[in-house]
Amino acid sequence: MNIGIIFALIALLGWGLADFLIEKSTRKFGNIASLFFITTFGVIILLPFVYKDIIPLLMFEMGTREFWILIGGGAFALVAALFDFEALRIGKIAVVEPIYALEIIGTVIVTGLAIHEWLTITQTLLVLGVVIGVVLISLKQFTQVKQIRLERGIIFALTATLFMTGENFLIGYGSRLSNPLLTNWVIDLIISLATFGYLLAKGTATALPTHLKKYPTLIFWVSALDTLGWVAFAYSTIHIPIGLATGISESYIALAVLLGLFINREKLKVHQFLGVITTVTAAIVLSYLGK
Repeated sequence: MNIGIIFALIALLGWGLADFLIEKSTRKFGNIASLFFITTFGVIILLPFVYKDIIPLLMFEMGTREFWILIGGGAFALVAALFDFEALRIGKIAVVEPIYALEIIGTVIVTGLAIHEWLTITQTLLVLGVVIGVVLISLKQFTQVKQIRLERGIIFALTATLFMTGENFLIGYGSRLSNPLLTNWVIDLIISLATFGYLLAKGTATALPTHLKKYPTLIFWVSALDTLGWVAFAYSTIHIPIGLATGISESYIALAVLLGLFINREKLKVHQFLGVITTVTAAIVLSYLGK
């Protein structure tokens, strides 16, 4: 199996588990604090692997294009994460998560237009299968379109999706221009500083040590799994098309849904179960056929 496919599958696993834990962390100590802990973990854990590249990046020795792509990736990631976390905080994970499948289509289009990297017809059809599957999961009622009632947090999820599209492309392209670890480190640093500044301005930064002491295990695992997911995704994009990497890894939604079902005992209807099956099947076939 292509090494890029393996990395995409690792991202799928990391994100699926992380998003399930993000739902818990945001409800215990808020969106911003959760985002701060996750990205600060990434900054610390990745620093030993990228410290030699930091000065060349800041001095534009890697090129101004590389610098601004990484900065742009950080900005998009920050906005996307804020809306993502809010959606997970106020909505049901099994319904909010599937909306993020729309970022697959956006990423494929943006990547194709920006760097002329299009998927094959077969890959495109399978990616659409993933999208259709997760959209089915997102609908609480499927009898009449006009009567469909969407889950709380849906607007936040849709907004997050728009920024995730840009984030996916910039992380993938930035990883090719520099390297996956440096790309993730820069993005984590930007988000970590921004969230800490916000908490400091609000006067709630002093509560961070208390959260860390009270929920050390939760903070560690949500941070480690989310960081693993993003690093694996970045590595996958240097071996396979960015749109393909996104299509495979985005199937983490099905994993998050299943966790919500079995652990939180969330109830889904028949068509939503069909959506899970469709997503998983398309992702598996896409993994075997992806090149």
